[in-house]
Amino acid sequence: MAFTRPIVHLVDIAIPPVTRVPDPAEPGTRPTRVSWLYVVAVAGLLVFLVAATVQRSVAADRVRRAEVEAREGHLYRQLSNRDAILESQRRIYLERIRRLEAELRGKDQAMSVSRPRAAQPMQGPAGFTEGCRDMAVISPRG
Repeated sequence: MAFTRPIVHLVDIAIPPVTRVPDPAEPGTRPTRVSWLYVVAVAGLLVFLVAATVQRSVAADRVRRAEVEAREGHLYRQLSNRDAILESQRRIYLERIRRLEAELRGKDQAMSVSRPRAAQPMQGPAGFTEGCRDMAVISPRG
């Protein structure tokens, strides 16, 4: 068996006294109620400091935004005016495109109506159509 202390010192070891719970009525001891009050007071102080810090940062942010607005407000107004101008130009061009598309559709319809007339066989003299086929080949138009 291995001993951690020599046998000689075992005789000199005194048994420590049993620890007892301190009596709150004795001087030098603090009641637990007071220690909880300290904990609550410190926690309340920390909450107050955090809230004050957040409030200061929010106020600083408001001041910064007001300074930016005062310094660069005219730039934002110019951008919004330019945006309105571009929007009106876009509407004008879209209206033109729609008008030209409608005009193009009308011309396409007119051309589709006139094409079948050109494809009809020509009537010959006195209502003969057989000779017209030969005339179509001989005629200088075709």
